[in-house]
Amino acid sequence: MVAVVPGDQLRRNIVRIARNIWHILGMFSSDSVEGLLKQQALVGESVFMKLPSIQENNRNAVFLLGALAGIGGSIVTIMLAASSLWALARLVFRTIPYRIARSDMVFLGAATAYFAANALLSLARDPLAFTSPDLLPIGVFLAGWLMIPRLRMSESESLIDMLVLGAALCALLVLPVAVWQALYLNIRAEGGAGNPLPFALICCVFGLLSLVNTLHEKPWRKALGWAGFVGGVACLMLSQSKGLLPVALSGFVAFLVIFPRVLRGCLTGRGLAAIGLALAVMVVSAVPFHERLQSAFAYFTSSKAHDSDKGSYDAREALWRHAGTLIAEHPIAGHGVQNRRALVASAGFPYTHFHNGFLTSLVDTGAIGFLTLCALLAAPLVTALRAARGDWYRQRIFVGLVLFGTYAIGGMTNLIFWQDIYDSVFLWIAIIVSVSVPVSAANPLVIGRGQG
Repeated sequence: MVAVVPGDQLRRNIVRIARNIWHILGMFSSDSVEGLLKQQALVGESVFMKLPSIQENNRNAVFLLGALAGIGGSIVTIMLAASSLWALARLVFRTIPYRIARSDMVFLGAATAYFAANALLSLARDPLAFTSPDLLPIGVFLAGWLMIPRLRMSESESLIDMLVLGAALCALLVLPVAVWQALYLNIRAEGGAGNPLPFALICCVFGLLSLVNTLHEKPWRKALGWAGFVGGVACLMLSQSKGLLPVALSGFVAFLVIFPRVLRGCLTGRGLAAIGLALAVMVVSAVPFHERLQSAFAYFTSSKAHDSDKGSYDAREALWRHAGTLIAEHPIAGHGVQNRRALVASAGFPYTHFHNGFLTSLVDTGAIGFLTLCALLAAPLVTALRAARGDWYRQRIFVGLVLFGTYAIGGMTNLIFWQDIYDSVFLWIAIIVSVSVPVSAANPLVIGRGQG
């Protein structure tokens, strides 16, 4: 038996606190810390409490990404920044190997091209553009070069499993907050995102990803998957975001097409009862939304739209026409990201972008930047389609399809990137899709050694 002196007790408490914090954040690996403590003989084996490995922390981080995105909002950005910095530190001190597989280069190449196009074309327009706060966020698109080697320390396909498990909890955790905001505060639900639009995107993406749990053999995972999807759609309704409603509907249809056995299960008595309950929840959550839906339908079919909504639609059409004029002025290289706000304001609009991510990209960086944007949006889906067929082949395709569809369709009436939550959610999931393709003879490492 080893005696515990007061100093050992203090150090034991410190280690316990550190372990709990790292369990919660799920971002950091402590194996190097453990070795350091043992080398310095600060604690003994009977006192030291083993902290999670980098493999466990990767899984924890991915799970918490999905679970906390709705209620935590920018926590996805904080997690991405912290994980990238910690990965950089570990790579510098060579505590993890730097390994990039051939499949990773699809995403990394597209992300790097997008970064280069926006940075270089903006600097070509104005050499002092690097001082603009509008251009600084572009650096986040290089995070994959740090995150992929770190996440490849874990079993590849387990990360998608943890992602969809966390996604099932996303809407369920934030739904009470969304209901309170919509019914008590009488505002569009925004959860912890601080804005209804990023909140709607989070709920749409993670609500659809929750459906993958319904493929699991365990009944509780199936039930959790359906509950997460219904909760995600309910939160989407409460956010009153019209642009993403088609994504939720088409995403659900795509899921049934990719996994037809789920449709067969829905046609049982129990399945039909569950569908009826889900539809009831969705209808109730749409009550605060019905006037906006009616007004949108009336605007495009008659002249009976509500005046405030009609003015909003007219303003967007005018803004898009203004964007068309600007694109015609510099169709190849654009006006530069740093000039976007001034160009919008020059036409008298109080916005920071053109309420269409594709038009915004064409104004910013012309056809060159637009092509890199399209390549980046398609990269996760292309990666999934090119992967060798295996147990998670179709699940990976569905995740890539959800990511592509949400950003492409939602981006027709709103931003695509250049907002911290939009950027971080896309990058996290795209990176996870990339590293979920195992290293093999068909997918060899192009940088580094080993087989994963």
